[in-house]
Amino acid sequence: MSGMSTLLLVSIACCMTASALSATGFSKPPSSGPLDASVQEAFQGQAVATSEFPATTNQGWVLSAAGESCQSACSKQAGTKCHSHSQNAVSSAAAMQFVAGLLGVSCGSVNHDGGAYEYDPMVTDGYCFYYGSGSNCSATYTGNGVYGPGQRFCCCSDAEGACPSSSPTTPTAPTTVPTTTALPSHSGWVLSAPQGNCEDACITVGTTCNVNKQSAVNSSETITNVAALFGLTCSPDYSPEPWDPNYTAGYCFYGDTASDCTSASNGQRFCCCATGPGTCPHTGHVTTAPATTPATTPSPSPSAHGWVLGALNGTCEATCAQHGSQCQPAHQNTINSTEAMQYVANLLEVDCGSINYDGGIDTYDPMITGSTCFYLGTGSDCTSSYPGYGGYGPGQRFCCCSSGKNACPIS
Repeated sequence: MSGMSTLLLVSIACCMTASALSATGFSKPPSSGPLDASVQEAFQGQAVATSEFPATTNQGWVLSAAGESCQSACSKQAGTKCHSHSQNAVSSAAAMQFVAGLLGVSCGSVNHDGGAYEYDPMVTDGYCFYYGSGSNCSATYTGNGVYGPGQRFCCCSDAEGACPSSSPTTPTAPTTVPTTTALPSHSGWVLSAPQGNCEDACITVGTTCNVNKQSAVNSSETITNVAALFGLTCSPDYSPEPWDPNYTAGYCFYGDTASDCTSASNGQRFCCCATGPGTCPHTGHVTTAPATTPATTPSPSPSAHGWVLGALNGTCEATCAQHGSQCQPAHQNTINSTEAMQYVANLLEVDCGSINYDGGIDTYDPMITGSTCFYLGTGSDCTSSYPGYGGYGPGQRFCCCSSGKNACPIS
């Protein structure tokens, strides 16, 4: 989710402290800009070797040169093109190790990346990184003060599904590509597969992606109209990203920047797969946007435990004031683990579909957006709110509205 500092979605199983960055499960620093002080401290005095594996190809997978994009790497393989959807299938340590083995890459460690970096999966200085969504064919990783330029793991094929990310279940049997399920379509619009891109979605219907008509969906009215074609009722939200327009967890996102064909969102993209007149309409179907419905009903009043669930896009200051009490950010910062997050969610009768350690110092944590709960353990304040961004809708904060001795427990 972008917009939460960068709201890096870091699985708790793969998130570690700066003191343990030398082990598996850490996220690399950004490809440009100053390094975080904790990262500098963790790597202080360590010599970082710059290494490069020889460019290799195997079963559709191509290892790029250092600092090279998959678009460039695939252009060197006759009759192929980059397939980011297959690159997103590298979504586990096992898949990463499997593909690395195909390409003769020895991963000193395999790490779940700290954000949906568009250049994953890749290897840099012997460290292999994967994420599982957001891979982009044109992206590169040029390195920074800690890591050298990265070599991307690129799926270069003439057809989707030709780049395996695991061994066949029966070694002697040929690899079979599952039959593609027909995607929902209407008047030239196609709803992509979850975390899919429009290039692949349009291939399934035998056409090409039309970015001009996708970019025309640039208002709450037009995104609501397109969603209505598919029978979807959603809350429109502004999000200037290349994967717009898209549908994610009850929210429909639109922007005023150019849409593209190759980016994947956390949800499903609305893809225009037609070019003729009258195709991919976005006006004249629905004139009013549906009302925003909270994912979870806000707590009516502070209970004995002191925790209160805020309204959508609400602040803890306002939430606590409504109940004649004051926000206690120090208590909010005590939610610093999955267990603490789950405990408080249970108190508030909130269903966390997943619980994630937040990758930035976001002042509105802890909170829930859609069905995803985020915590950090530091930096929480009383005045911040989360209006939604990228593939996420507005958030509801977990607010401590009591200062008693045993207020706002976490276990």
